[in-house]
Amino acid sequence: MKIAYRREMKSNYLIIDPEEPNYKGFELPMLEKNKIEGLLKFHLKNLDGQSSCYYEITSKQSLSRILEYRNLGEEELKKLIGGIAGTLSRLEAYLLKEDQILLDPEYIYVEPERFKVFLCLIPGRKGNFSQEMTGLLRYLLGKVNHQDKECVVKAYGLYHESLKENYGINDLIEIIENKSNDREKEAFEKKNAKEENIRGFHADIPTQIVTREEEKYESRNPENNDTVKAGISPSKVLFLMVVTMSGSAAILWLLFGISAIVRFWYGPLIIGAVVMVSLILSGGRKSQGKERKPYKDERPFKDERSFKDERSFKDERSFKDERSFKDERSFKDEQSFKEERSFKEERSLKENIKRGDKSSLKEERYDWQMAFVEEANDPAHQPEEEKEEEILQTVLLTDTTADRNARYLRAVGSEVPDITISYVPYLIGKQEGLVDYVLEGEAISRIHARIDRAGEEYQLCDLNSTNGTSINGRILETNETVTLKKGDEVFIANFAFIFT
Repeated sequence: MKIAYRREMKSNYLIIDPEEPNYKGFELPMLEKNKIEGLLKFHLKNLDGQSSCYYEITSKQSLSRILEYRNLGEEELKKLIGGIAGTLSRLEAYLLKEDQILLDPEYIYVEPERFKVFLCLIPGRKGNFSQEMTGLLRYLLGKVNHQDKECVVKAYGLYHESLKENYGINDLIEIIENKSNDREKEAFEKKNAKEENIRGFHADIPTQIVTREEEKYESRNPENNDTVKAGISPSKVLFLMVVTMSGSAAILWLLFGISAIVRFWYGPLIIGAVVMVSLILSGGRKSQGKERKPYKDERPFKDERSFKDERSFKDERSFKDERSFKDERSFKDEQSFKEERSFKEERSLKENIKRGDKSSLKEERYDWQMAFVEEANDPAHQPEEEKEEEILQTVLLTDTTADRNARYLRAVGSEVPDITISYVPYLIGKQEGLVDYVLEGEAISRIHARIDRAGEEYQLCDLNSTNGTSINGRILETNETVTLKKGDEVFIANFAFIFT
């Protein structure tokens, strides 16, 4: 299969000769007469008895070229797989086969601005769509943005799905749209729900055991139960009421005789009832104010914790006291040492002066002289005249740190500034975000040209631009690469430059 590129007028074409030289299948008129969305625009031309398939690629870039300069994001991955799937679904209406599609990244074209996918269908081609799709997905694994976790997960999911037997494009769409992930998530949640039920059943057993143990403990210790109210028992209340009534009846008999008891028989009853009510009320108030005593198992823990806190507090306080004592002692020792040393130095100096020894004075003067010399050499203390002389000194051009490896496209005229080529590959076009240098102009394509380097030579390549790129008056073919030399005249559409 022979592949070439050609520029005709203002259109760029990918030219492919069919595998069968004189293929006359129905796909040829079907592609030529119908504009199928998602396929490159097709023309059939006969030259010297040889049929060639022309695919228009003007203002489009191959997928491999796009991914040379940037990584594939999640949205772009969705558009790529979705574009391929959409094109396959439309082929059925025209009785075209998916195995005739060329899934090489070099021949999958996209519009850089919208990332719309265009495929190349070669009539009579006998390929294997499933294997080629697996190869494409393997290629994309190294081109995805690995900072985008969702994109990486989906790319690996697509590739692993393509390794299965009898997979289809719909399986890939489910992964890219997270439908399969939703099913897996639902199955995972069901599995977790079953495990939670099992764990919940077993978790109830120790709770019941603890509850029963607490009931046993509270039954043995009713004074610790919050539901049992402390107060006077009913038997005691009844006993006190009977005693009170008997006492009041005895008092009536002693004071007024037996006739008073018969006459005022209801008196002892009233007194007994009042006593009973008062006892019950007083017992209820006491029970409300009574607090539950802690369990026997709680008290040792609280006591132990308080003991530990107290002990740690004592240890910390003793440590602080000891440290402060050491710091104070070391400070005193250091201070006394300094005072002693200064006293000895002063005394030795006085003795030297008495003996007439001037060496110490000379040493001091020498230190002063050195300080003066250092101050004299300090640029901050230089006279203003010397500073001006240094400023006015001429710097040689050979001593500058300019980048000698940079190359330039010097603009001819004042319409645009010069272009500095400080690294390669270097893309020139008008689509901001896709190129290295934005050259604004109606005649400039989104991605117009590329400057690259091979060894010590710089090269210029036209990237399917509409209005073309020329060097020294010769228009470059689509994707043609030429070597640049100093002094070459380069036209990017209608903008002129000199390569230096």
